[in-house]
Amino acid sequence: ILLFGDGKDNRLLKEQLISLRIQFKNTVEKDLDNLSGKQ
Repeated sequence: ILLFGDGKDNRLLKEQLISLRIQFKNTVEKDLDNLSGKQ
């Protein structure tokens, strides 16, 4: 079983993971700002 194809697929997957992580971090920080703002 091949988990990764050629390097191109691997890089694409890595970029998607990075952008997902950035989106997630931004969302969490926004939520934290909202929570602390309400207190």
